Amino acid sequence: MRNFRIIISLASLTSLFALVTCDMANDFETPYENYFIKYYGGDGKQTGVDMVVNTDGTIVMVGNSEVGISKRIFFIRVDPKGNIITQKLLGGTNENVKDIEPTSDGGFVILSEFQKSATNVDFKLIKVSLNGDEINSIEYGSPEPFGDFPSSVTPLANGGFVVAGRTEDIVAKGDPNNTEADPGDIFLYKFSDQLLPIPNSNDNSWGEGTQGLAKQDGAVKYFEKLDGTGYCVAYTSENVAANNSTNSKVLFYFKVPDDGFPAPIANYSPPGSLNSFNTEIASAIELPFNEGYAITGRTITGVGSQELFFCKMANMWWPNNEPANAPRREVEIYTKISPEGSQGVAGISVGAVQVGPRGYLIAGNDLRQSGTTNIWLTKLDLLGEVKWSASFGSDSGNDAAGAVAELPDGRILVLGTMELEANLTRMVLIKLNASGKLLK
Repeated sequence: MRNFRIIISLASLTSLFALVTCDMANDFETPYENYFIKYYGGDGKQTGVDMVVNTDGTIVMVGNSEVGISKRIFFIRVDPKGNIITQKLLGGTNENVKDIEPTSDGGFVILSEFQKSATNVDFKLIKVSLNGDEINSIEYGSPEPFGDFPSSVTPLANGGFVVAGRTEDIVAKGDPNNTEADPGDIFLYKFSDQLLPIPNSNDNSWGEGTQGLAKQDGAVKYFEKLDGTGYCVAYTSENVAANNSTNSKVLFYFKVPDDGFPAPIANYSPPGSLNSFNTEIASAIELPFNEGYAITGRTITGVGSQELFFCKMANMWWPNNEPANAPRREVEIYTKISPEGSQGVAGISVGAVQVGPRGYLIAGNDLRQSGTTNIWLTKLDLLGEVKWSASFGSDSGNDAAGAVAELPDGRILVLGTMELEANLTRMVLIKLNASGKLLK
């Protein structure tokens, strides 16, 4: 295994960020010509959350732009060299963007959550053109005072969408003295290509109130299959242990028939997880090779330390004649990464490596002993073994990963956030070679 870290020193940061202005039309290029590090933003603070690499080589990124008490969606499209083609602010003034996905008409759909009131969180879908011009939008969620917390949006073959996330359980919130109450359930809401809610056979919203066990559950990502059914990657605190006082969570997955109601479910508790580990799933993708799914996030121990986890799953189904509690064969790889000298790494985004030796990319947040975070990048081979790792950032600021993607030529893009100085953050786009080196 080959390990290395790339840390930008504080002195370098001072010169590197001297180009920062309050002009939203500028991006901030590193003075080191051999490096591809681009900074985007203006007034206030900007963060990088998710991106799409288009077939023409352009890159669309979304994040948040916070100025005073206003927080809006920051949309930006750049050419392969990182030069700005278009940028704009979208949504209301209290947005938290979660996901962006390409649509069949050549545009994009953006998912965000927003504080509708002091006691209610809802989500919003916004369809935009290639250059970020709003085409249509919808706000959706449970009535007051119950919140819906979205994780991701999945475009469907018919042009529609499924939003996955967690909804507050009405019984639990309505009766806080009920210690047996369920604090949250999975939601899967389906929308047409015009962003109209799709009902199920009982005239309720598709999937509404139908997913979940007797403990806290939440959906992370829905995947559509060719036969119209789907799979859902989620988490649950059910069946973790008989006395789960810490409300620890484990990986939870199930098949979804085309009417939105759940089929048999299963969960996976990695060794040593009972009562002591808390699995937080941050990202899940369907693999373009070796049928199945790649998942990353973090496990948190009872003493507060964290480790990045990676999970490779086969298609999440099993013969109907097996009992519900039978051992599952879907989890093919489960590994944890805890780098030396780190307080722990949390997985944020997972991607597939298809150029050259196949494998997986994981971008995450590396908690340093100083208490600050750096952007972490790891490549795994098909067996889940670490091939190399790198860390980017300064020792004095908090830097965070948003998304990772492999380019058609094998190079790697990482989107994230870098803290230039106290309370000043910018969206950052980093291009690396196939070995994870910070070179053009």
